Amino acid sequence: MEQTVTARVQVRDIGSLLQKLIGKYSPLQIYCFHKDEKSMKTEGCFVDFRNGGYCNYWLLMVTDGGSRIERAVQDFVNAHYDFGSVTILVHGREGIEKSINDGYLFFANVCGKGKLLYSRPAYINALAAVLPPSIERLEGYRERYAEGMSRAEGFLHGATECLAAKKYTVCAFMLHQAVEQCCHALIGITPGLSM
Repeated sequence: MEQTVTARVQVRDIGSLLQKLIGKYSPLQIYCFHKDEKSMKTEGCFVDFRNGGYCNYWLLMVTDGGSRIERAVQDFVNAHYDFGSVTILVHGREGIEKSINDGYLFFANVCGKGKLLYSRPAYINALAAVLPPSIERLEGYRERYAEGMSRAEGFLHGATECLAAKKYTVCAFMLHQAVEQCCHALIGITPGLSM
């Protein structure tokens, strides 16, 4: 009975899982960007005392290489943690830096605001120092959006004229172009809106 309790306590400890991950994969860093924890205690006349619950984690593991090992790491985590669930993203440092520099804020937020659970000794945390896009970059997103919407309005105006002239094939093409320009405008600003 006592051995079961000890095993259960070890399973609840995310530190034990981290040590196993570090030993197997040798990451640069591991961040926690979300944690969902619930504890429950049950006691009554007809039920023995029970202490239970769960703790779910969402982690980012930063690796030195660029190879895709996310599925293997997720399988490893699933096999070694059973007090809830762990969803783990695995990305190479260079890919994360490129994404941050391209304006995608997910990694910037995780590295800047997430809880650093592990960092390789003597590793300089350059990722947390990367700031979200500058005002100039955000202004560029606004300009890109305005240009795309202006083009879309031009095609929509052309479609209206073609419809009035009963040139339905050209009208359909112009409407298609208007929608396409709207999509390009939205996709162009998506990096500034991530996360």
